Amino acid sequence: MPRIIFLNVDGTVVDYSNHLPASAVTAIRQARRAGHLVYLTTGRSRAEMYQELWDIGIDGIIGGNGSYVEHHGEVVMHQTLSQDECVAVVDWLRGRGLAFYLEANSGLYGSEGFEVAALPAVRAYIVGKGATDSATRTVGEVFPHMIYGADLYRDDINKISFVLGSDQDFLDAQKTFLELKAGIWADAAPMLCLATLASPISTRPTPSTSCWVTWVPAGTTQSPWGMPLSTSPCWSTARWVSPWATPPTTSKPSRTTSPRTSTLMGSTQPLTAWDY
Repeated sequence: MPRIIFLNVDGTVVDYSNHLPASAVTAIRQARRAGHLVYLTTGRSRAEMYQELWDIGIDGIIGGNGSYVEHHGEVVMHQTLSQDECVAVVDWLRGRGLAFYLEANSGLYGSEGFEVAALPAVRAYIVGKGATDSATRTVGEVFPHMIYGADLYRDDINKISFVLGSDQDFLDAQKTFLELKAGIWADAAPMLCLATLASPISTRPTPSTSCWVTWVPAGTTQSPWGMPLSTSPCWSTARWVSPWATPPTTSKPSRTTSPRTSTLMGSTQPLTAWDY
């Protein structure tokens, strides 16, 4: 029976050094030859879907954390921030002195000083995902096509990522932009994190809906950031922890190697929450 296969890009199809292994290409092509549909489901916007990924042969993408859907070259859905929302967020971030970049299908647009200010957070993120060359990586290497000096008041933005100066920056962003969805996409101390603001695409899934599992010790009530699991982002903008999901009966080890979260998720423990 044909299946629909959804694959993440970073850490699944490519590693955190942006290396695409031949084995991934072979597996995807074999799946499609067997009649299955394969979609790349990613936080990346279309601007970061480089040609080597399309050259694998895929049926489409769900990008920008769900803000953009493409099937066989046809745009099925594209939801962006309004220009007013973009202007409000850009002005708020500039007012707090936080570096940021705008993510659109047309490109990635960096703020003044982003390449320097984001370096510690970017390195912390990729080392938390297992990259062995993080100490020498630059922001320019991680975001090779970042555009600087462009107009940042735009109407084509899927999401905005910014470097946190503290936990309070994230909490204040949540309170200030109630109409947007806030998330964190780095496993590190607050000063080494990036956060995002984007239009909410849909309501959260019901407890019966699940994709990935977060390996959290039974009884855990707070995230590594000290916030309740019911509201705290975990691992990345695409994954949220929910305390009300019924856990499986088996125990498995954590997928993460982040120093910040290894004490919470690094051992074999009963599962207590879904990551979806």
